[in-house]
Amino acid sequence: MTMMEDAQVLAAVGPPLEPSVSPQFPARELTFEKPAAWQAPALSAFVKQHHYSKACPPGMHWFSAWHGAELVGVMLFRKPSLPKTGAAYECDLELSRVVLLDKAGKNSESRFIGWALRWLKKHTDKRAVISFADPRFGHVGTIYKASNWQYLGREKGHGTRRIVVDGEWLHSKTAYDRWGMSGANLIAHLAPRKVEVVVCPPKNVYRYALRANVLSTNENQPTPIPASSGIGTGRQPPATGK
Repeated sequence: MTMMEDAQVLAAVGPPLEPSVSPQFPARELTFEKPAAWQAPALSAFVKQHHYSKACPPGMHWFSAWHGAELVGVMLFRKPSLPKTGAAYECDLELSRVVLLDKAGKNSESRFIGWALRWLKKHTDKRAVISFADPRFGHVGTIYKASNWQYLGREKGHGTRRIVVDGEWLHSKTAYDRWGMSGANLIAHLAPRKVEVVVCPPKNVYRYALRANVLSTNENQPTPIPASSGIGTGRQPPATGK
């Protein structure tokens, strides 16, 4: 091809396109499913790709959100991460992951969560669900307030430790289960990989009652919803997903 022909082709194609941004679609266009157990590996891979922690714990109940034939969201419920969590907050499930692509429009999260909670209420005998909103990342529980969850205050205790291995955020218990050690021993064991130990402040705690007989932990002294201002200190994760 001659230089003149090259120029003619470039003129026909036009200048390079700017990076495209997928337009948002309305939440009403979403459809939700309760996937079969064999689909869990694919759903876990989606969470690891789009959640800021780049990690996905094992789950008891998975849910998926679709826009047409495209998977755009995954939600995961599991047993409370620690046995004492269930007893302390009178719950038997923990909402561990909610991931929706940014192209999902306003109110998509609350629709997705509401659909999953109605499924759990109808098809299981679970009493209540707990979830934690991490103030380090500006998570104050907006989607829970919109879905009538009960705010129980800050997490009991002095917060938790997270082990960050090459950018993957792990609960200290998860790290110990994987390698049989934690703290300084783990840092030495995984060298020269980048390992950090991050002490996280207590999270905001929300609970959703699936049954009418779940007690109110703060029945006599209602706890105010945390203000959105002044929250969000600490290390910021990559801004992927929601």
